[in-house]
Amino acid sequence: MNNNPIINEVRRVRDEHARKFNYDLAAICADIREHQKICGHVVVTLKDKENRTLYPMPQADSLACHEDQWKKTQGPN
Repeated sequence: MNNNPIINEVRRVRDEHARKFNYDLAAICADIREHQKICGHVVVTLKDKENRTLYPMPQADSLACHEDQWKKTQGPN
């Protein structure tokens, strides 16, 4: 198995998030959509598959700001 610390951290965070929703994919997706509303950044819109609009990801300093907002919505661990 891969012992890359970055991959391990991503998997750990993903599992912690999924566990909060008892691994219910619909609930996980709803939570992620809610985060998108709070964050205010549209990454990809799939309204028209033939004419997809891609948006650049926000800069790292912007992500840190939104990560704080995201954590506030998650409540106590």
